[in-house]
Amino acid sequence: MEDEISELFFGKEVEFKSFTDARTNETIVKKTVASFGCTLLTLVDQTDLYSAWETDKRSTIDDYEYTIGQQRVKATVSQYVEKMPPILIMQMNRTKFDKGNQEKLLHTVPILQKFYPQRFMLKNRDDVEKRRDNVKVIRDKLKLLNDNLMMFRNKYGEQSLDIVKVLA
Repeated sequence: MEDEISELFFGKEVEFKSFTDARTNETIVKKTVASFGCTLLTLVDQTDLYSAWETDKRSTIDDYEYTIGQQRVKATVSQYVEKMPPILIMQMNRTKFDKGNQEKLLHTVPILQKFYPQRFMLKNRDDVEKRRDNVKVIRDKLKLLNDNLMMFRNKYGEQSLDIVKVLA
């Protein structure tokens, strides 16, 4: 009975650490498989659950020591779900620390009725990795456009924002 209940809340996750061997200049990928339950999503600088998941499941280690005594290297860590649990629990961390003080984030993050995890699944890893750089470029351009729009609104006011004139 206990196994049946735990199977509802636990899935399987695969972690990839990739780095370049300092001696041979060869790219090495280490793969680790583990079970996972509750997913902790940090909402600092995030506007939705998908970007929070992406940020928490992909990171960089600047001084990774892959063999004891070897030169430390920069490694990229990415985690993909091999088996999603039937009941996915997401814990949202809405706090950040600024100069030792804890601050609660008050910005709104929409909670969707359905969560589509395809981009985080192991079976889609190759396709996701190919598209990741293009998505980053598009997101950076979107952020720049939003920043410029906010500067324009702050300078000229909301009433002067005639998008047809701005784009002409």
